[in-house]
Amino acid sequence: MIFGKAKVDPAGAAITRFWSWWAKARDRDLTDAGLIEQMHQRVSAIDPALGWEFASGMSARHALVVSAGGDPALRSLTERWRRVPWSAPGPTARSGRPRPWILDGRR
Repeated sequence: MIFGKAKVDPAGAAITRFWSWWAKARDRDLTDAGLIEQMHQRVSAIDPALGWEFASGMSARHALVVSAGGDPALRSLTERWRRVPWSAPGPTARSGRPRPWILDGRR
């Protein structure tokens, strides 16, 4: 930007902080109450209306799902979260909940 102040992107900063934290937290027990509370805080920092869950994975044992909860205005935010490149072992990342037929392997 030539003139004026740079745009502040709090969601983008929260997404970056989330993935930095996840790089250290991903190997923890997914049922650990401390991990669950931290996950809730990290996802809520991106946007308080986002939901999240651990689900069965397709290419890994588990998947971390962040959902817009049916709010079309938040779908692009969940996609921004998912598209951050990471090559970590552990749960895969998905934005939005898959349809039941996807989890069953039917097409």
